[in-house]
Amino acid sequence: MKFTGRWFVGCGVFLILCGLAGYLSNPAGAKTALMSGGTFGTLSSLWGLLMLKGFAWAKIAAWVSTLVLGAAFTWRSIAGWM
Repeated sequence: MKFTGRWFVGCGVFLILCGLAGYLSNPAGAKTALMSGGTFGTLSSLWGLLMLKGFAWAKIAAWVSTLVLGAAFTWRSIAGWM
């Protein structure tokens, strides 16, 4: 569980940095990048920290929120492409 927790913390930090980079590249049009990257990055890091503390339920919550994140980004990419 500690291995997975470290991965989720790392992924969360990466998402926050990607959201920040997206916002800084286009502040007028990329506010949602900052919001979604910051929100899901913080949530992913929180799940990872809870897994590192030994909370087994955090692993299930982390995977559910990862699936929601994947669905949201897939929807946004399809909407942007069309």
